[in-house]
Amino acid sequence: MGRTMVERKQRPFIFVSIRASTIRNFIILDLITGTGLYYLIKVATASVLLGSMGSAVGTEVMKRIRVMRLFHKNRSILPVRKKINRRTF
Repeated sequence: MGRTMVERKQRPFIFVSIRASTIRNFIILDLITGTGLYYLIKVATASVLLGSMGSAVGTEVMKRIRVMRLFHKNRSILPVRKKINRRTF
């Protein structure tokens, strides 16, 4: 308590930023789609347990399918490297 400002250790300040698109994707995919899948499975099977498991698995499958689709889309957009002909003289 009796320390001066110079004697105190400087603690690093960590700043975390989250993009708005990430928050939007989370809300749409996890909350809205997960809730919809839960109620759909719950009504179809009359089981809360199956509804919970189905919504969790369903949202994870949707995430992985979307990630793979984006990977394949971006793969075709990558620039093509030109081969350089190096001749020795």
